[in-house]
Amino acid sequence: MCSDRSGTTGGQNIDAASKSALLLRVRSRRGNCLDNAAIESFSDTLKSAFYYLNALRDVQELQTGIDSYIRHYNYDRIKVPLRGLSPLEYRPRFAKA
Repeated sequence: MCSDRSGTTGGQNIDAASKSALLLRVRSRRGNCLDNAAIESFSDTLKSAFYYLNALRDVQELQTGIDSYIRHYNYDRIKVPLRGLSPLEYRPRFAKA
């Protein structure tokens, strides 16, 4: 679960819901907005490319769709900035560089 530090998220309610659902609540360090930049970017991509484009009927369909999208994102999606490779193909080849 990801939320900002503002008071508008209902902090205590979110803490209780996180614990009852066995979720880990993650917060960025105070004053360091870059901590969550990668997940915020991915979250926006997921919503734009999957969630907003599909009329989901139930939670199971949402979970299945997210799993499928993450597989596509990591294995199939070709990125020009990654020299035409998927993210999982790119990482091992250029991690040493």
